[in-house]
Amino acid sequence: MKRQTMAAGAISAAAMLVISPVAGANTVDGQGGGYAEFAVSGAATNWTGTMSLGGGFPQTTFTSSARTAQRIGGTTNWLAASSPPGAKYGSSRNLPYLNVNPLSSTAADPQPSVTTYSFSNPTPAENWMFTLGDVDADYVVVSARGRDGDAVPAAALGFRGTFNYCLGPGSPSCSRPTDEPVWNPVTGELRGRGSDTDGAAAWFEPTVQLTSLRFEFHRLSGTPIFQTWFATVARDINGRVSGCEEASGSPGDIPVALLRDGVVIAETTTSADGTYAFINYHAQSGYTVEVDEPAGCVADRPFVPVSTASTDATGVDFVLRERTAEDDAMDEVTDEVNELAESLDLPIDIGTLLTPPDLTPGDPGSLDDVIQWKRGLLRW
Repeated sequence: MKRQTMAAGAISAAAMLVISPVAGANTVDGQGGGYAEFAVSGAATNWTGTMSLGGGFPQTTFTSSARTAQRIGGTTNWLAASSPPGAKYGSSRNLPYLNVNPLSSTAADPQPSVTTYSFSNPTPAENWMFTLGDVDADYVVVSARGRDGDAVPAAALGFRGTFNYCLGPGSPSCSRPTDEPVWNPVTGELRGRGSDTDGAAAWFEPTVQLTSLRFEFHRLSGTPIFQTWFATVARDINGRVSGCEEASGSPGDIPVALLRDGVVIAETTTSADGTYAFINYHAQSGYTVEVDEPAGCVADRPFVPVSTASTDATGVDFVLRERTAEDDAMDEVTDEVNELAESLDLPIDIGTLLTPPDLTPGDPGSLDDVIQWKRGLLRW
């Protein structure tokens, strides 16, 4: 967790350029980490809205057939830092959550409501959570669909445990008896004990990528509601681009991009001293940082795989050198291999399968090896 909250409609895939914690660096702030913001519109049985987490987390919309769906400000009920989810994601005090009730709460004709969250892209498979609260005189059936659109097993929802948010230091003050709901790992049902109490909750950290998340909410007695919080952990990526100053003129203004699953999610340029930073982006593996080589320069590695799953990624550096004739030859070969792979349209990675020999700048022998490999490839 880093950010505590964000205004409705704040930046998610886009980002803000801010003053950097890395001295002199040009920094993009993804505004991720902490608890979600909600926006709700519509009317009874036909609600729509958004749930915003920032930090590159997929844009999220929801629909609900509930009789009421309300954004609540978090001043009366919250998850304390001493609660199980709060220990990792921080306190949600004064931060919003969503209240939802059944479609019908009458004893004669109780009908469940269905609330479905849809993610614009598959979610991360780590470092985000949802908490369901006030599950007492009711029950919730939780289900989800994965990256391929198929239903995921209940175990993949990442059930972390039940708790009562009225207990522990910094918790809200509750007047009624406190208890905890019961989770069924086979059916995905979170069931209250039947009477109206305070603070009964459970939290989840999904372990697979999701494209949708569904809550079917049923009455057991009274006129129940349930609460939903979402939160993420965010971390930072930073580094420096150096070298090749005779050709590039300066280590400043060199484009650097942050990618996830091959898609650019943020871009910046290096500062005058060559530094850059992406801060408050979702803590996960699978990032790539890519530098746009200036004219006349070659990077020691044009892209670097990065993970922030467990800690910030610092020192993601690139070293430039002046471009040589050997580099031009290598680029020509690479382009031809790529064209060949596309023309063959085979279900294999031709670019990897037909990798040329290593080219050592300044070594005529290695250049000859590449030329011979290229001739053999063309004969093939």
